[in-house]
Amino acid sequence: MLYNGTGNSGAGKLIRPSHPCDSTTPQSTNITSNELNTLITQDGTYTIALMSKTVFDTRLLCDPVTFSVKRTISINAMQTYFKD
Repeated sequence: MLYNGTGNSGAGKLIRPSHPCDSTTPQSTNITSNELNTLITQDGTYTIALMSKTVFDTRLLCDPVTFSVKRTISINAMQTYFKD
């Protein structure tokens, strides 16, 4: 689950609700930075959580990870000109 905001409540706007997989075979999935770049289009704070949904319940498998995205660069510079 990927959503904007912090905490594990999932109260923020849900960006990617799930990454479906076949439950009968073990599977390993990587989410690349290019995929996240297309999903996260604005600066802000986001949280990613690993969850397992079964017919019995939905469980949080580990602590959610919160991270900030800031794509703007601030440059503080002073240009001086020295004349000989």
